[in-house]
Amino acid sequence: YGAPSSTLGNPNFVSGFVGFSALVPLVIFFIEKKKFWFITAILTIPLSVFVILRTNSIQGIFAFASTLVMGATLFIRLRYRKYFVALFSMILVGVLLSILGIMDKGPLAALLHKSSLFSRFDYWRAAIAMTIHHPIFGVGFDAYGDFYPTFRDQAAFDRFAGSQGSDTPHNVPLDYFASGGVPLGILFLLIELVPVILLARHLVKLGELDFTKIALVAIFTGYFTQSFVSPNQMGVSIWGWIFSGLAYSWVRPRIQEENNVSKGFVIRLVGLGSIILAPLVALPPLIQDHQFLVAAKKADGQRIIAVTESWPRDTKRFIMTESGLTNGGYDALAKKVILKGLEHNPNSFALWKALNGNKLSTPVEVARALTEMRRIDPRSESPK
Repeated sequence: YGAPSSTLGNPNFVSGFVGFSALVPLVIFFIEKKKFWFITAILTIPLSVFVILRTNSIQGIFAFASTLVMGATLFIRLRYRKYFVALFSMILVGVLLSILGIMDKGPLAALLHKSSLFSRFDYWRAAIAMTIHHPIFGVGFDAYGDFYPTFRDQAAFDRFAGSQGSDTPHNVPLDYFASGGVPLGILFLLIELVPVILLARHLVKLGELDFTKIALVAIFTGYFTQSFVSPNQMGVSIWGWIFSGLAYSWVRPRIQEENNVSKGFVIRLVGLGSIILAPLVALPPLIQDHQFLVAAKKADGQRIIAVTESWPRDTKRFIMTESGLTNGGYDALAKKVILKGLEHNPNSFALWKALNGNKLSTPVEVARALTEMRRIDPRSESPK
């Protein structure tokens, strides 16, 4: 990428992660009151800011600023209440300047205005449209990319002359709404947000100057801000679940004390059920990916086809297998894979396009492919 990367695999994810984690050494200093952590903070925070700027990724800037602002807000609210109104006014001014900067206006324009951000707006509008048209069950997991050409608006099409695609809305909450409908989107927000909001409420209500809990609320705020401009990437998104779990573990005793009721048995039952069910859901596609990779490394074409066509199926594997077979001149095998893939996912533009271009496709199949391509991507004039 020509920019800082890591096991997160992408400078954007590096930027987002560093953005909401950069202040951790400073938090530890406030808790431990040891010079080592103060020196660590002095050395690492500027380096973290440098990494964020070096990645040229706006999500790290948003995450860092949100973490800093929320932490400062809670600290001043709990320690120096008379300055809270002044701080809140400064925050409002900062938000206004940030919005203007995103729109390429004001003093922050050079820092915040990114063409990629407007692409994200395109993806968000498409995700909202998917949610409106499929409010109960969504379009299905990992299906955003198939439905994006159908639901993108004219502005998104015109921005890149129809060539821009995406397999994610680059917004974690909208990803859940579009993939699983309104029920799943609301459930996700409740699980992630409610424990942290309750923790912040308890801190303010009790005037509890607990730096660990203040830091968790602040860092979660940075994470959640970052999640609004980022895909649902495992190495980053897992922290949102961890933070929510920690927040719940701190607020649960107070909730039980206030309500005088214990729901520990139900919580443990749900937790145990999740531990049992999670591998049943996660392992089959992981095993399938591994088998596909092994077959690909051995250049075992028959094994590749067998893995692709067996359960659990994945549209991307069908596309890769078809492409390899077509490039190798195995048009009959490629067509067989295409047809199997379309049985699995009739909304794949790439597979209909492959059927349209396959040398052994009949005139009826070519005509059907063109019709389906126009259905999936109604604004594009490329299929003829």
